Amino acid sequence: STSVIFIADPPVIIENPVYGSLTPKFINFAAPGMVVSIIFFLATGLTGLIFVVEKKQGLLERSWIAGVTTIEVMFAHIIVKFFIRIIQIILLLTFTDYIFKIEIKGSIFLAAGIIFLQGICGMSYGLLISSMCDEEMEAMQVVLGSIFPVLICSGIMWPLEGMPPVMRYISNFTPLTHTVEAMRCIAARSWSLTHF
Repeated sequence: STSVIFIADPPVIIENPVYGSLTPKFINFAAPGMVVSIIFFLATGLTGLIFVVEKKQGLLERSWIAGVTTIEVMFAHIIVKFFIRIIQIILLLTFTDYIFKIEIKGSIFLAAGIIFLQGICGMSYGLLISSMCDEEMEAMQVVLGSIFPVLICSGIMWPLEGMPPVMRYISNFTPLTHTVEAMRCIAARSWSLTHF
């Protein structure tokens, strides 16, 4: 009697992925998040530190006595930081593409726009910190103390899908989570605003 061995087809067929490759690189996962976080924390630190120094040295009071309103002071800072942010974004995207060879498959202008908006969010966070702190070291400790929780909870180094449900819920309230996801969709999937 002969024994016949049947080799069945596997129950799961692995096809080519819709986006990316079968062997994804960690750098392609982490780079969009790192770009966003660099801009956010540069804006936070710079804005927070400048306002604390101005408050400590009496420059804000001097401006107010001269007749400058708070809104005018804010707009002056926003305009100056607008140009700083544009230079930072150009340098960051240039380094990402040409030096680190991380391709952004979607619109570079959409990516730059999202990064710019995240810089404005960082400036707002810096203003919040500077309004609560009276010393430079105090402000820097608050900024440095918030970097790692935000990096961990916003899905930059670890995917949101791999987090416990409680952490995933908390991550919705960090300032970087949705921006990081949007940057990944632009960089890896070439999505536009119609997909969000």
